[in-house]
Amino acid sequence: MATDPPQDAAEHARLDHRPEPLEATVVRYENGPDRCTVSPRDVDRDRQLTAWLSVNAAALVALEETR
Repeated sequence: MATDPPQDAAEHARLDHRPEPLEATVVRYENGPDRCTVSPRDVDRDRQLTAWLSVNAAALVALEETR
């Protein structure tokens, strides 16, 4: 029977860390599709555009529509 390897304190703390809330920001364009970026609220603009998810806003659906 396999068992999980022991975790050091830092790894345990990382696994117990609650994810920070995310915010969706929609940028509307006149000559192209609107874009939605999901990122933490306090992330700087450069990091928001390079390290977080951005998609065409038309690809998103409301949570209530999927239940």
